[in-house]
Amino acid sequence: MSLALTIQLFGPDSPLHLPAYRFFIDPARFVLGLAGRRGAKTYTAAKKFIQRVWDDFARRKQLLYLPGAARRGTVLWWQRRARLHYWICADTYELLDEPKRYLLQFLPEELIDHVDNAKGRWWLKGDILIEFKTVRNPQKKVGSGLDGMWIEEAARVRADAWPLYLRPALADKQGWCIATTTPLGRDWTWEAFERPANDHVPGYSSHWWPTAANTRAPGLQAEVAHARATLAPEYFEREWEASRQAFIGQVYRGFARARVSVSKLPDGIQFQRILGGCDWGFSNPGALLVAGILHRCWSKTSGRRRRSSCSKSGASMNGWPIRLNRTIWSAFSARGSGFRNIATMVPGRSTSTHALCCPESERCRRCSIRIGSGSWARGAQI
Repeated sequence: MSLALTIQLFGPDSPLHLPAYRFFIDPARFVLGLAGRRGAKTYTAAKKFIQRVWDDFARRKQLLYLPGAARRGTVLWWQRRARLHYWICADTYELLDEPKRYLLQFLPEELIDHVDNAKGRWWLKGDILIEFKTVRNPQKKVGSGLDGMWIEEAARVRADAWPLYLRPALADKQGWCIATTTPLGRDWTWEAFERPANDHVPGYSSHWWPTAANTRAPGLQAEVAHARATLAPEYFEREWEASRQAFIGQVYRGFARARVSVSKLPDGIQFQRILGGCDWGFSNPGALLVAGILHRCWSKTSGRRRRSSCSKSGASMNGWPIRLNRTIWSAFSARGSGFRNIATMVPGRSTSTHALCCPESERCRRCSIRIGSGSWARGAQI
């Protein structure tokens, strides 16, 4: 077939700043773009996506294409198997709005063959199908073999979506993937894209730039300066500098492990009660917290006296017990996407011993963790 169209991706009024241009021309099969807010990552990725689709078509247009029983002019025509098939993915439909707007901005009108917004399908001339997919429930995204994919705001997507559902869809056709995001700490894109790129694994590449690198947007530098002056440093680093170090393993500002972490419990401590809780993890690592309450204390609320347990809590990230306010001792483990060698120190002669999650028994059947008395109680790998 013949398809004589010219796609003008770079007009005289739309140049890219240098880091974005390097991201655009990168030919790696799996490429990650990390950028601060308004850093032009989605703008650039839309152009990169169209360019890659067009390059694929240039290589495949001479190959025989058979639509089977589907005939143009019938309802079956828009249900046929495409010559080239692509997905644009995000965690929610709202996050797909900007990719759609940029594609409409850059695609020539003559190239769009059919739009079905109800099913999230765009057909382009040349038997090219682009589908817009949310991956909040990635287990439903199976069955399709893809030539390429763009994951927008990838850090917000579930961590298991890429290795279990999205990457396999690219396998048989050796499809490519573009991922763009403002990072949320060391999220799953670190392990899936950036770390292999840093280790020089063939086919992987990663690009990073802060918002300030976008020198093509008038007035943006003044906004960056204002944000730097008014935002808390950790928020500025995450949103405007695309820092992976912001908020990693930290719930409370000013938390210092050296100030609260100790290697062992002092002799003679007796707990009145031992409590525990688990966060099984979803898109982030799971966590286990065990707290031992030494005594009751009185607090004053709304002018009335009430009895309550001293309730300050916290945890170290290396599995050692920590002491807070000489009242609560706790041990914590958060490694990977599941628990490994969870350990809790429980002193002997406790006045009341409770199993994690199951105060009525000494063994938590769900957790397979036993609370003992004397020294360490270790949980089985979950």
